[in-house]
Amino acid sequence: MKGRYVRQERLSWIGREGQERIGKAKVAVIGVGGLGSMSASLLARAGVGEMVLVDRDLVEENNLHGQILYVESDCGPGSMKAIAAAKRLREARSDLKVEGLVEDLGPERAAALAEWCDLILDGTDNFETRYIINEACVKAGVPWIYAGVVADYGSVMAVRPGETPCLTCVFPTPPPAGTLPACVSEGVSGPAVTAIASVQSSLALKLLAGRADLCPGGMFTLDLATLSGRKVPVPRDPNCPCCGGKREG
Repeated sequence: MKGRYVRQERLSWIGREGQERIGKAKVAVIGVGGLGSMSASLLARAGVGEMVLVDRDLVEENNLHGQILYVESDCGPGSMKAIAAAKRLREARSDLKVEGLVEDLGPERAAALAEWCDLILDGTDNFETRYIINEACVKAGVPWIYAGVVADYGSVMAVRPGETPCLTCVFPTPPPAGTLPACVSEGVSGPAVTAIASVQSSLALKLLAGRADLCPGGMFTLDLATLSGRKVPVPRDPNCPCCGGKREG
């Protein structure tokens, strides 16, 4: 394995010191469908030290076009995504410490993970779980990275408690059920999933390498249908019920 990360270390914002930080990092990935499985794979291959994967769902045939961590042999009765993903990641990197948890993410588990890890990645498809992640991370002062994708469009935002807006600053109240586009009704592009997961993973590596200065606040959006992307400034809400008490310094 000697020299495995040598080309990554040559990146100016990583270097040897950054790679050592990545190697000691603990990351939780909530949801290992399209976004989560791709981001988990990228971070595992980048050398992250320990990972916990949380997902309650089975691997199904209709997942395979956009969830590239899985293969046909992963499908079938009792084949859970969290377990299959952990197995695949160990095959990619034998020294990775990874655990798959087959469960919904509740407040208690979220709080425990936020206390344990250095970063949480959002690979979910619902705002209820994202608010649970947001609250746990803000309370623990641990960064997390929101990501979502539907059809050809996706968005990503890094949340650094006390320094950037949190999810509640952007969405003060949960969008009413059924009002947002969903992959079940709108479909989803495999390349869009991969592109958004790559942005999420890039932000994650910057944070883990100690380069938070390269992760300013705001929402990044990407539309592969029109090959357009933009960064949307998002101000912190000083009266935010979740992060309003968190102040810089």
